[in-house]
Amino acid sequence: MTRSQHQVAKRERYFDKLQAGVEKECKACLKSFTSFRALGVPAPRVQSVRVDIIIAMDCVTFKDQYAILAEMTVHVVGHSSPLVFRTLHFACKEGVEGVSYVIQSVVHPGKPLILECYPRMMLSFAISLASIQQDNLPWHLSAGACVGVLGMGANVITDCVATVCPDVQIHVVERESAIVTIATEYLKFPIRSGIVAHIGDAFEVLNRLPSNFQLLFLDCFDPIAVTMLCAERLLRACKAQMGRGAVLVTNAHMELSAVALQAFCKVFGSGNVHATGITGWDQVIVVCFNGPRAADGSGDFSVVNLHKIMAAVNASGLWGKFDVRCNFESTMKQPDEPRLWFV
Repeated sequence: MTRSQHQVAKRERYFDKLQAGVEKECKACLKSFTSFRALGVPAPRVQSVRVDIIIAMDCVTFKDQYAILAEMTVHVVGHSSPLVFRTLHFACKEGVEGVSYVIQSVVHPGKPLILECYPRMMLSFAISLASIQQDNLPWHLSAGACVGVLGMGANVITDCVATVCPDVQIHVVERESAIVTIATEYLKFPIRSGIVAHIGDAFEVLNRLPSNFQLLFLDCFDPIAVTMLCAERLLRACKAQMGRGAVLVTNAHMELSAVALQAFCKVFGSGNVHATGITGWDQVIVVCFNGPRAADGSGDFSVVNLHKIMAAVNASGLWGKFDVRCNFESTMKQPDEPRLWFV
């Protein structure tokens, strides 16, 4: 075997390893997917699963990683057509130690309002809390309002918000250019005008973006440190770009406790911080409000009440647009503590 033939064979063997790793991760996570009912299969009995890598692209910023887009085809007993999911992953290159294959995003092609796992929780939790403020629901944003998404992933959150709010401006920030390339070439980014991608570190790019965001999603994953980014410095940069009464929704790797939420409380004030855990995952969704909306205190979420929230949600009819229904119960502790919510 020549040297070039040996290199080709080596690459093929490693691609087989990537394929096996992605397939194992997809099959393991499939049982936790919550979208089957929305896809017309309320009680699925899986007959077979096929996973294919669409593209494994060299990362530019995270040089020791591949960005991988895969397609999972699921055949369900009694269902004539297979269900198709697309998944985004990071994986270490050959010889590099680290965590690989963990699903970053799940896409339902052509169905932007059907969500899985943490995007589903981010949107449902934010809707539930923001619905008490009926004069300024995130989903009733006026034309031209600004929404920010820090961490592109497979563009799930952006596509959902862009579909529900067709007239808002959306700024998407992504540190890894390979992710933007995959979204553009394989995931139809952007799905409409008024959506702009910015490549770079979220902290640095934020300073160049509008300072009147009404809704901001912080969903930045570092595949090297294997964690979500939500340090106090970044939270302060987010707050500086938010309008009065605006909402920050964060996906964080931490325990659901007041101690873990100290950075959020320090930046936004404890009464404006709310958090809920994702069942079965070591993740927390944190919703922060940028202070009261008016001098009289209206819109001050330190007085949030579960019954008012759920009544507002039911009255708004928002659940008709999303498969994100959740019932939350709050610890409702002292007014100067963050609210911890349990599904």
